[in-house]
Amino acid sequence: MKPIKQTLLAMLTLPLLAPLGASADEVKIVVQRTGGEPAYEALLSQIGSMRFVEGAVTFASGEETLATIDLASIERITFVTTPTGITSTQSAAPLTLRTSQERLWLEGSGADAQQSLQVYAANGALIMQRTVRGTEGLDVSQLPAGVYVLRAGTSTFKFGR
Repeated sequence: MKPIKQTLLAMLTLPLLAPLGASADEVKIVVQRTGGEPAYEALLSQIGSMRFVEGAVTFASGEETLATIDLASIERITFVTTPTGITSTQSAAPLTLRTSQERLWLEGSGADAQQSLQVYAANGALIMQRTVRGTEGLDVSQLPAGVYVLRAGTSTFKFGR
């Protein structure tokens, strides 16, 4: 498969994964070979990554390779949604990140609870991990100037220093 076609396939497929994975319904990816023969299918929740390398697409979960398929043999990739029976969900009031030049702290429902906080650099490297009460805050005065990501449970925040 030509690099342009491979790049185009990656650009068209990858943006679809995030919104579908966040749905309350089960979403399955189905890869069909030329001629309609199924090459691979799995629930998106079971796929950790999808990589396009050397004319092939590799589906993986953590370190385990689930499937590798030659891009030239793929006719179509489709996403199939199967309702789970969940009709509504309730979410807690969102957390809000407050910042100063030296500290970060959380406000909102559950902010007083003990939280495991992780700070990631812009390149994705974990650079700080602490367990604190949200109102105590996190000392970030030692971080160099830059853009960072704070993860608190299932909430993620971008902040600058």
